[in-house]
Amino acid sequence: MHGLSNQKVITGIAGIVLASILLLPDLHFSPSLPAIQVVDLLIPFLVFILFYNRKHLVWNSYFTLIVGFGILILVTLVFNQRMHVLNEYFEIYKFLKFLILIVFF
Repeated sequence: MHGLSNQKVITGIAGIVLASILLLPDLHFSPSLPAIQVVDLLIPFLVFILFYNRKHLVWNSYFTLIVGFGILILVTLVFNQRMHVLNEYFEIYKFLKFLILIVFF
């Protein structure tokens, strides 16, 4: 029995991510909670695969730029005294999600 190659797994996950972004609507569980995308549910699996293949990852200056913007948002939250507003933290989550997707693909 042959196992799946890494390239086939990555291509399959890329297809699922692309289809979920383009074709599937956001999931709304409650009006008070934020909408959840299917990509948000795939992020833990992507992080696990990235951790498993961490020896093959090459850090790019583009990744540093994304992390820098995340840090800039965190600094502006601190200086604008918005640390207690929960919905502001989702901006940092969006940057981290974007970084994980960029690093994975």
